[in-house]
Amino acid sequence: MAELRRAAFFDLRDGVTDSAALAANAMIRHREAGDLVVHMVHRIEEEPPDGRPEDAPDLLLYVENDLGHGIGPEVRSPFGARLGAVVEFMARLGLSPTRCFGYGDHLDAAGMLCVVGNPRVLGQDPEIIEYARERGWPTSGDSTIGIS
Repeated sequence: MAELRRAAFFDLRDGVTDSAALAANAMIRHREAGDLVVHMVHRIEEEPPDGRPEDAPDLLLYVENDLGHGIGPEVRSPFGARLGAVVEFMARLGLSPTRCFGYGDHLDAAGMLCVVGNPRVLGQDPEIIEYARERGWPTSGDSTIGIS
């Protein structure tokens, strides 16, 4: 029986330097393990098209590794863009949540972190650290932040 594929989702706030090195190390470890590495990026438009709320920008997933480098899919979800995008991506590829990792450094990443089996909180944002501790998730201050 073939081993199930793993994936790592990264939802990091731009310009947060205290989580950048930790995220870079995690990405290297996931790439070396042959995992899919998925970057979550919001597309910002000057004027949203009719029918789309201004506070719900499209979410793009930038996928690395054997699926090729590229942008896709664009996802809009009533459950929250991050959560919906990750759930849809896992479903499309047949990924088990228990085989998926999530790395976030801000509270908006909480939806994504809730649906992966291995959430990891990076950086020093007090809101997401408190949220993680309430749920027993590893943070960058823990020794359990690894990818195994």
